[in-house]
Amino acid sequence: MLSLIKYEYIKNFCKKKIVFIMISFILINILNIYLYHKTNGMFVYTSEVDQFEDVYWELYDEFSGKIDSDKINKLIAKLEFAEKKIAYNTGSRRLDDPDMLTGSAYLDKLLLSKGYVKPMEYFYLYHDWSNKIVKTSIDNIEFYERYSNLYKVRESRRVAALFSNRKIENFSYLEMYDYYFYYDFSVLLILLFFVYCASGIFITDKEIGFDCVLQTNIKGGQETTFAKLIALILFMTQIAVLFFVTEFCIFNILFKNVNNFSMPLYSVSNYRYTPLEIGIFQFCIIDFFLKLLGFITIGTCCLTISTFFKEIVPAFLTNLLVILLMLLRFDAVMGTGKILLKTINPFALLFNRTLFMNTEFINFLDFPILTYKISLVFAFTLIGFNIFLMFMFTKRNKYLA
Repeated sequence: MLSLIKYEYIKNFCKKKIVFIMISFILINILNIYLYHKTNGMFVYTSEVDQFEDVYWELYDEFSGKIDSDKINKLIAKLEFAEKKIAYNTGSRRLDDPDMLTGSAYLDKLLLSKGYVKPMEYFYLYHDWSNKIVKTSIDNIEFYERYSNLYKVRESRRVAALFSNRKIENFSYLEMYDYYFYYDFSVLLILLFFVYCASGIFITDKEIGFDCVLQTNIKGGQETTFAKLIALILFMTQIAVLFFVTEFCIFNILFKNVNNFSMPLYSVSNYRYTPLEIGIFQFCIIDFFLKLLGFITIGTCCLTISTFFKEIVPAFLTNLLVILLMLLRFDAVMGTGKILLKTINPFALLFNRTLFMNTEFINFLDFPILTYKISLVFAFTLIGFNIFLMFMFTKRNKYLA
């Protein structure tokens, strides 16, 4: 079986055009990340004042780490000083003011406010904010118990347990994650690549009549189908790892990311409502595996659909249409109250921030189940269903007929 899997892997994926597309997509992705950084990065202001970024990192040595009242007071004092300068010199755009850290009161205010005061305020107040959610949830438990609403009681207890004892003790530079967790371009590239690869696995044999020859071989039929499936999964895993490692490294290099991997996920402000109590790096790993599962789920759908075609072009176009409809449907329900429809769509795994930015539940027999758990169960179910169909519509080996 291992030799058959190796044969199918080499036959279907070790082609010059496949390697060329893969390298091209990786280079396109790197270029897009570079442009993405140039458009959104906080330090793009260095084109106007060279010392903007240098000043930030000089201050970082002083204000990173454990948050305390002294650091907060120093930052507020620096910000107030810049604001007073602006108030007294309305309209002044001086870039060489010796009293200013960057030489400009306006850029001082921008740097201190965006780079330090606002994120530190969020970190410092998060514990109190999460405690308010816990208190509200406890109040809700008492309210729903009076009306015997068992599901809402259980849901409120889950929320209270998830948000209790949350706190952010350290200040760290997290700008990269504000963009990294929203970066979807690579997902679309990989998806397009996988749809193309999966569409031709069965059809390549059919176009040259090799599928009929396989039926006369003792390892033909369903054993070959299984080998093709495993080869596709191995290839998808390899490509996903390659993209993930490349992308993560490029983001870290361009955003000059520092050692902040142990910061809790909810320290990224867009994930303040997340149900996960894990570190940022742990979530990056989970994010990768969920995306990989999403790719495999969609890949098996494409593989199953391609079994009904004899030519690659109609198979590819049909798969592309199915994927587009999935994406449009996901986009239509994302951000709405239709939580179940969003959760069972494979694109929820590819754009998994929709599962983790908020704490949302599905009512299952009066038990609140977190949406990402439902999404995982449905993905494995869909993969299993696709494999069942794949084998059901695959001709059996003539020796076993």
